[in-house]
Amino acid sequence: ALPIRVMDAVTVKKAAPGVVELEWASHPVNDLVADSVLSVIMQSLISPNTSKNMAKAETSLQDKADIVRVMLEERYGAVQPADDDDGAFNLTVDETHVTVHVGKETVTCSDPDIQKRVENAVRRMLTCLHPTGGCSCDTR
Repeated sequence: ALPIRVMDAVTVKKAAPGVVELEWASHPVNDLVADSVLSVIMQSLISPNTSKNMAKAETSLQDKADIVRVMLEERYGAVQPADDDDGAFNLTVDETHVTVHVGKETVTCSDPDIQKRVENAVRRMLTCLHPTGGCSCDTR
């Protein structure tokens, strides 16, 4: 399938069966367009008309962790697996250490603003993976 270009800012393409990839250059306007495209995709996935036509597929924790890791790397840079736990990652955002645990759907960070930013990103990622299940990321 050919990629779709949205407002000359975001490229949407089918990466694999059931997987859509968004690409854009980081810029406040492009970020808003990408968020809007992502919102439309997510809304179509949770629509009763769409959902009843989609096959229910379970994603393993490892698959979820791999997908979230790649998306975090694209958004924030280098991501390292946490030593002590499967499905947990360490990354640095604006020179602040952040730990994301995909299995527990938690984000921990010493800076509440950065924590909220990463939680929102992880919530969107997990919602894309399971649009009807939602994400219970902590919002401490």
